Amino acid sequence: MPGGCAETTDATGNGTVMYAIGVAAGVLTSAVQSLGLVLQRKTHILNASRPESERVPVFRSRTWLVGLALFILSQAIGSVVAMAALPVLVLAPLGANTIMFNALFSMSLLGEPFSPADAAGSMAVAVGSVMITIFGFVPEPKLLLSDIQANASTSIFMVWASLQLAALVALFVASLAMRFKQANDMKGASNLRLALIYVIIAGMLSAQSFLVGKLIVELAKTSLLDSENQFHYGGTYAIYGSMGVYAVLNIGAMNEGMRFYDMSLLVPASFSTFVLFSTANSLIFFQEWSLLPVQTWFVLITSLALILFGTFPFDHHGIFALFTMMSKLSLSSTFVAQGS
Repeated sequence: MPGGCAETTDATGNGTVMYAIGVAAGVLTSAVQSLGLVLQRKTHILNASRPESERVPVFRSRTWLVGLALFILSQAIGSVVAMAALPVLVLAPLGANTIMFNALFSMSLLGEPFSPADAAGSMAVAVGSVMITIFGFVPEPKLLLSDIQANASTSIFMVWASLQLAALVALFVASLAMRFKQANDMKGASNLRLALIYVIIAGMLSAQSFLVGKLIVELAKTSLLDSENQFHYGGTYAIYGSMGVYAVLNIGAMNEGMRFYDMSLLVPASFSTFVLFSTANSLIFFQEWSLLPVQTWFVLITSLALILFGTFPFDHHGIFALFTMMSKLSLSSTFVAQGS
């Protein structure tokens, strides 16, 4: 990794304490974030159950505002502490606990089921999280703004960022086209597809926000702990500004998705997107793909496989509905082709 590599964090002494604090903060952040999302979803459900004339904007609901406040609090405080202590390769998969907390809160607050398959998925997610937490530690170099600029200008990252931007634009255009064609009923197959588009967008934006948040925390650490002030540069404030933009867009996309389908599908789908893109962002931006030893690659791939596999039981109803929808669309296309 270019520049700023003289100092690295380690997992001994004070580093072990900070690492443990980071893990605890990551788990607590997942719980608070899940509670906030469930409260927001509850507001959408209650609002949709009212007659059209009695519905009000969700931002006027006290429950929705509490949920939003918890979500923002978890990101502003818990995530900052966790980001300061943990590398992205550990912190992103550790967020899999969000899936378990979401299932528990959805069961208790929304009355959604928690099946034996969900319990098995929870175990898989837990094992994967423990593996990456114990064996996936990667030393982190000190970051300066010049290091960030150098990493962002590498050809491989520029190509990766361009592909993500193109995908986001394509998904957004697709969502606009779908909304133009359909009515906003809450459980149709079209709404499932639209909800999936929104939560994939939210997952991708969350991954970008996560990377930017990590960079902000590292710049603050360098400025405060190493007496190398990075706040003299306009580029630092530009990074802060992009963090706010990503956060607002992420919240907006997730709330749009929650209008159209159950959180039992949306959170696992969004989280799976987030983990995959966050991991890729870390490997490419920090150039870790060329630095990781074989055993770390093995732990990373195995834990990610367990975590992503563990999310499937939580959205099996949504997956069944998605397959049903795709089958109907395929049959419809066949009939249209034959008729023409």
